[in-house]
Amino acid sequence: MNSPVKHFYEFGSFRLDLVEQRLLRDGKPVALKPKVFNLLLELVNNSGHILLKEQLMKQVWPDTFVEEHNLAVSVSTLRKTLGGDQNDCQYIETVPRRGYRFIPVVRVVWDDPTAPDTNHRNHATRSPLASAVHSIAVLPFRSIGLKAGEEAFLGLGMADALITRLGNLSQIVVRPTSVVRKFADGCQDPVTAGNELGVSAVLDGSIQKSGNSIRVTVQLVSIEDGTTLWADKFDEKFTDIFAVEDSISEQVTTALTLKITDKDRERLRKRYTENSEAYQAYLKGRFFLSKRTAEDIVRSTQYFKEAIRTDPGYALAYAGLADYYLIAANYDLVSTKEAISESRRAVLQALEIDETLAEAHASLAYLKFVHEWDWAGADREFSRAINLNPSVLETRQCYAIYLRCMRRFDESIAQIKQARELDPLSSNINTTLGSTLHFAGRYDQAIEQLGKTVESDPTFIMAHVYLGLAHEQKGLGDEAIRTFEKVFGARPVPQFKAMLAHAYAVAGRTVESRAALMDLHEVAKHSHVSPYDLAFIHAALGENEVAIDWLERAYHERCEDLVMLGADQRFDPLRKQPRFLNLMNLMDFPR
Repeated sequence: MNSPVKHFYEFGSFRLDLVEQRLLRDGKPVALKPKVFNLLLELVNNSGHILLKEQLMKQVWPDTFVEEHNLAVSVSTLRKTLGGDQNDCQYIETVPRRGYRFIPVVRVVWDDPTAPDTNHRNHATRSPLASAVHSIAVLPFRSIGLKAGEEAFLGLGMADALITRLGNLSQIVVRPTSVVRKFADGCQDPVTAGNELGVSAVLDGSIQKSGNSIRVTVQLVSIEDGTTLWADKFDEKFTDIFAVEDSISEQVTTALTLKITDKDRERLRKRYTENSEAYQAYLKGRFFLSKRTAEDIVRSTQYFKEAIRTDPGYALAYAGLADYYLIAANYDLVSTKEAISESRRAVLQALEIDETLAEAHASLAYLKFVHEWDWAGADREFSRAINLNPSVLETRQCYAIYLRCMRRFDESIAQIKQARELDPLSSNINTTLGSTLHFAGRYDQAIEQLGKTVESDPTFIMAHVYLGLAHEQKGLGDEAIRTFEKVFGARPVPQFKAMLAHAYAVAGRTVESRAALMDLHEVAKHSHVSPYDLAFIHAALGENEVAIDWLERAYHERCEDLVMLGADQRFDPLRKQPRFLNLMNLMDFPR
């Protein structure tokens, strides 16, 4: 394995050794307390720029409440250490009422002691990297010389593994796999892709496989100026692909000058299997599951099961199998009963093997939330999954939906905004934000948010749906009806016809509402119509007892939509009805 390339910061007669966490003056160590060292590193990282006092206190004392006096004392200590008194601004300038600025020009010096020439020595003199890089995207690796069918899953799998590792670090935003998947054709230009993804840097690479050997070439590219911040090449046996992933993730964190703890380093190097055949089978399973066609979903399960047969202790493979059952149920490929049973069995097996597996906790949270109505258990599992890996977009989004169903709207909005930081351009995420504002009763904000989403992506139908609901609750009945007529025309499914029928009823167009309701009852004779949808139409028509009849039927059918019952404004006319209150108690909704 290639030896890691180290780099240092130099200014004047000083050198900062990031690996050893020490300051040198003319080659001799200078004693610094850890917090003072971290303060110096933060200032050096942002050389020439003002750092606000609040920002410095948050970065240097992230888990501790400190006063401004603590910062002032540390700055004074640092000034004295660097060779001046507390009022000396040779190194650190005080910006009144704002913060501090590090004055000297800082050089980044690279040093590879194993290099046979000087190509890696004193490689570059440029501004510190971390001050510019706050977000990163790992693109699917291009595949060279691989057999047909291997290219996409192996390149995407390498990216996914690195995204998972780097996503465990809180110091930098990492775009999730679902966002970069569209670049899997390998034709992307790193800078163009980075600009599209809205990141500061892109990790781009290729995999060349020959027999049992692989060559992985990788570079970290700055989006601001297109320069290469770090690059390396790895020639290994394919069975050592995990060691390659270890090295890449560690060297990227070093290149970005991220301050990582021993626990962070352990997460970076964590492996879920040592068996390369099981690993390849798992990658194939995830690849086909992500394609979301019935044929590919079914195909994915054989690879997850193959990975488990090859390595029965492979926790990630069990988590993949659990996700297969949950997704297969939505496509009517398996019954809901089978999906719940088999998914639970797989996810509990995954957690028995590895209790720290974020993916398994996320799957268990979804089961408890949607299918078991175990609100406290779902909250616990969502929180655990996010704590273990804060950069999983889907987990944060699902947790936000759970929180709004519990009427914890401020928390829900905070979670979905954090998810949006991972993928700012996602129509799905932006729609979830808009719909959460709607359920929170913030209709003007919801209309504004959903209107922007519709404008940016007119084809995303759920943005139109929630925009219609927000118009309806705002009292803009005609606008809501036009929206739902458009939605139903584009996708004539029972759910959207039910929304149109409800909008008609709210607007006083009772005849049209009842006609749509009759059509739905006819459809229900030969295909599924959700009793939840029929219930909110009857509620809008003032038929409270009939509406509750349908809700009770939804309860006995374990209808998934019932998780929204506590927050859904369409049932506000029923909230004082004894039978409705009894149903809320049966589901143990928080009051």
